[in-house]
Amino acid sequence: MDTNKQYAWWLKALSGADEVQARRFAGAIALEIGWGGVSKVEELTGMSHSTISKGIEELKTSEKLEPPERLRAHGGGRKKVEIKDPGILGDLEKIMDENTSGDPMSLLKWTNKSTYKIAEELKKLKHKIDPDTVGRLLKENDYSLQANKKNIEGSSVPERDAQFRYINEQAKEFINQGYPVISVDAKKKENVGMSYDTSEFAVESIRQWWLMFGRNNYPNAKGLMICADGGGSNGSRNKGWKYHLQELVNQIKIPITVCHYPPGTSKWNKIEHCMFSFITMNWKGKPLVSFETMIKLISGTKTKKGLMVASRLDEKEYTKGIKILDEEMDKLQIEYHSLHPKWNYSISPKRD
Repeated sequence: MDTNKQYAWWLKALSGADEVQARRFAGAIALEIGWGGVSKVEELTGMSHSTISKGIEELKTSEKLEPPERLRAHGGGRKKVEIKDPGILGDLEKIMDENTSGDPMSLLKWTNKSTYKIAEELKKLKHKIDPDTVGRLLKENDYSLQANKKNIEGSSVPERDAQFRYINEQAKEFINQGYPVISVDAKKKENVGMSYDTSEFAVESIRQWWLMFGRNNYPNAKGLMICADGGGSNGSRNKGWKYHLQELVNQIKIPITVCHYPPGTSKWNKIEHCMFSFITMNWKGKPLVSFETMIKLISGTKTKKGLMVASRLDEKEYTKGIKILDEEMDKLQIEYHSLHPKWNYSISPKRD
């Protein structure tokens, strides 16, 4: 059975089950999935980790699963903390606003605080809450905790967080003025289209977006902001990237501001979790036998929340290893920002 259809069947079965049946059925699904099953079922159903684990334990310890004589009445049981304490969500949001990094346009926010620290801060504000409940509230409100599993290459945590906040500020400013904010993510060391991933290719992709969509949707734009990875063909240290951006700026006659994600944090690029993830699910299990097949699968990606994807094949041949001379770089109309100039800069059209 197709995975998505299987999940839909599971959820339909759960909708008609009582409390005990539901947790035992959820436990059975988790066991069938295997490694990571509890987390997956938690994500699909909204059940708590402890409820699913209890269902698994009941399945393992009881050969005859008879429902108890008395189930809670419909709507019975302990009320959720946000119902008993309506002010807790407002205080949680304030804490997240103060400690959250990431793209403000993204549905997925992230914070570098743990559920334990957040629970402690909420307790200081006179709320009764435990770390597990904090985790549930964060998940329901589209937050994702960022675990510091490795040192971030080339940047300290304060430097990284300051950059994310700066990206937020810049993006909000552009959006408030009605100017476009786009994300770019090029895969280094991989062939793309029919040629290679070069800085010229990365900029050409932006040019095609502008010609096909940008100029029509933003006819009065006096600026364009690009959120980009820190490495690869659109990397902050890539001369070709800046050189070809200057050519694009000269063509479209509006300045471009670039803000790079700090090294090691490209997973927070909006494209990663708001587009690539859904494209991957859409073509999962389907043989990618031709460029035409890939384009159709990518273009056919849609979500209930309104995501639509357009794609086209770039048949141009791009040459690797082209060197941009320092003399050419000196001619760029580039202004580096005061905060982290290595990551933030604006390029203006060349003066006649």
